[in-house]
Amino acid sequence: IDARAATGARSRSVASMKQQQFLSVAMEGRKEQGMPSWAGFLSEDDVVHVYKYVKGRSLDLIPSGRPPSEQD
Repeated sequence: IDARAATGARSRSVASMKQQQFLSVAMEGRKEQGMPSWAGFLSEDDVVHVYKYVKGRSLDLIPSGRPPSEQD
């Protein structure tokens, strides 16, 4: 979902952000827009994994749905 369409905000869509931009926003937050920092909750490596997932989904490189697990 494009955050601009969902909220009317002028912020860039996560899908269009470069990895370093995403990391900066996620770790610092955007308090003026009500987004808290993820620092202390997620490591930088965790945030990079979130970025790669969101980017992959936005480019249709990762199919929708839950990936297979060992229990499947």
